Amino acid sequence: MERKNKTITIKINGANHPFKDEVTEDEKSDFSKNSQEIAETESAVSQEQAEDEFEWILPEPIQHKEITEYTIHKGTAKKSKKKDVRFYLKKFKTSVVSTILLIVLFAVLLGTGFGMVVLKFVNVTPDAVPVSGAAGNTPPKAAGEGTEAPLSLINTFVVQGGVYTTEELAKEARDATASKGVPAKLFKIEEKTALFLGTADTLENAKLLAASIANKGVEVFPKPIGIGAGTLKGLQAAEAEALKKMPGLFADLTAASSQLASSGSMANGLAGKIEKQVAELKAVEKSGMTNSQVQTMTTHLHSTSEAIVSFEKTKDKKQLDKMQAELVSFLAVYHNQ
Repeated sequence: MERKNKTITIKINGANHPFKDEVTEDEKSDFSKNSQEIAETESAVSQEQAEDEFEWILPEPIQHKEITEYTIHKGTAKKSKKKDVRFYLKKFKTSVVSTILLIVLFAVLLGTGFGMVVLKFVNVTPDAVPVSGAAGNTPPKAAGEGTEAPLSLINTFVVQGGVYTTEELAKEARDATASKGVPAKLFKIEEKTALFLGTADTLENAKLLAASIANKGVEVFPKPIGIGAGTLKGLQAAEAEALKKMPGLFADLTAASSQLASSGSMANGLAGKIEKQVAELKAVEKSGMTNSQVQTMTTHLHSTSEAIVSFEKTKDKKQLDKMQAELVSFLAVYHNQ
């Protein structure tokens, strides 16, 4: 389509000046290109607008059901629950009482029946019933029966020689020690055999005694020890009474022996105390003692007391050795029973 030339009139200062719009070929070509570009741009825009458009789809409204309201009566529920608990508790107590009554009744019936059966098979005669408290009717004890007396624990200090795995080796060592002028006794300690050479009232005195024995070429070891804590059976009343007095008398005799060996004299009052205990033990012996172990132990205690009295008079040191020999022998019997 060709563009027509137009004449435009411009009025300047009241005078008309015609103006002709002439369009060149180049301008026509540019105009044609611009028009075509504008048309393509508009077409693209319209196409984009068409693509951007979309349809909104809304969900259909949901119809909600009406919510039914319920009323909870709290007071009524609690009242009902309490009633049920009381009912069951009452029922449980009734059943327990009934069960206990049935058990008691069954036990009484069973015991009565069993007693009747036993009475049918047991014949009791008047001669078989012992008369309690009647004088002279106490049956005599059979041979070997008697009082059982405990051996109280004696805590003391000893001078120990060697310890040997067999009794034969221990006896050989005892004989070798005795040949050197040191008395020794065998003591069973668990599964081994030990040599005891002396005894003392304190650890210090035990060390002094050990030093004097070591000067004779004997191996020594002072230490504390507990002897006894056993029982003797088949004893008479006098023998059981004598056992009670022995630990105290042994302690005083050991103290006297240690003091005489270290200083040559005893503490004030110790001699009188020993004399009193020895007299009490002799009084018990007069009641009669037949047990060989009890008799042997009382003999060793009396011999120690006599050696003490003799040393105070003569100051003979052999009496000190005799004291130790008798005290260790007492411990050996008391320990080995």
